[in-house]
Amino acid sequence: MFKLLGALVLAYTLYGLASGRIYGRYHAWGRSFARESEPFLYWSTIVAYIALGIALIFLFGRRW
Repeated sequence: MFKLLGALVLAYTLYGLASGRIYGRYHAWGRSFARESEPFLYWSTIVAYIALGIALIFLFGRRW
């Protein structure tokens, strides 16, 4: 279950890299960030989603 969720997060991250827009948390809600107009928020969201996807696959996807 966690491996599938991690794969979906990474797939969405690749989509965000290709399109130049990604949806992320902003204050209490969320909104879309564009690479051209808000590069810091865009790239920090990309890095956070990559870390989340990897953690879901390799840390939480393990069977204990």
